[in-house]
Amino acid sequence: MTEEQINKIIKLHTKENKTARQISKIMNLYADGVIKILKENNVWEDKRYKYFKNEHYFDKIDTEKKAYWLGFIIADGHISKENQIMIGIKDENLLDDLSNEISNGNIPITKQEKFDKKSNKNIIIYSFSMRSKIMTNCLKNMGLNNRKSWGFDVSELKKHIPEKLINHFIRGYFDGDGSVGIYTQTHNKEKKYYNLSIVGIENLLIWFKETLLLNNIKIRYDKRTKCMYILKTSNPQDIRRIKDFLYNQATIYLKRKYETIEKI
Repeated sequence: MTEEQINKIIKLHTKENKTARQISKIMNLYADGVIKILKENNVWEDKRYKYFKNEHYFDKIDTEKKAYWLGFIIADGHISKENQIMIGIKDENLLDDLSNEISNGNIPITKQEKFDKKSNKNIIIYSFSMRSKIMTNCLKNMGLNNRKSWGFDVSELKKHIPEKLINHFIRGYFDGDGSVGIYTQTHNKEKKYYNLSIVGIENLLIWFKETLLLNNIKIRYDKRTKCMYILKTSNPQDIRRIKDFLYNQATIYLKRKYETIEKI
């Protein structure tokens, strides 16, 4: 990093009121790297909360993206007691969309390297974080809480999601806490088998199963642990029906899951 580049970063932040995320786009750097430079030069100021953010974004679920992000947050987000909403995933572009939706792109997406036990190697995690008492209260009024594994009020949640947007809501949840895979049989390398599953609390998955049945889609329902359940199917025809239902009129989704389910 040259002195000229450092001075430009400082100027963008202090003189032009640019956020770390905006500077990262201009300078082709990571936002957390920009923050580090600003902190080292004693000029860092978290400007996220001084910029526009739509704290009432989830007040009314009336668009595809609102339904999708609500589902995603329920599945893979975290609502803290300090009124902070957080999501950490491997897909930066998806979180860019959420930042654009809620803050016109002002909330930065940060990057962190973490060790993944499943793959036994380091991976890059991108994170979205926003503090808002108004938004967390809205989500809590829908039945959510910060102890997802112990359940939330699904009957209350259902009141806020229009029938025409249910597939987008379930797709968001699926992208956060679902999986789909294509595997090769050990005894016959040419023969493939498939699996699609969604993990969650009992009442939520019962609602999902009933919704899929209304659309002529069968899926098995099993207990996984004391408080977690699973919907699953290995039938390729049912997986294709689920794909057609979930991605109907979809403009936002996790590309890596969609690319896998498209191959089935």
